[in-house]
Amino acid sequence: MEEKVLLDLIYKSIQESAREIQQALGRPPSSATREEAIKQFAMLKAAKKRHV
Repeated sequence: MEEKVLLDLIYKSIQESAREIQQALGRPPSSATREEAIKQFAMLKAAKKRHV
């Protein structure tokens, strides 16, 4: 999978998860930042390198 596509999917997933959690807690929704998605992607990429 291309890095850009994966990054976009992670970003969308973070946003959806944040919305679901905030709704469950009764808080107003806010979106995850692109920087958070980039950090998550870097973490996943590093973990993949360690396990290959």
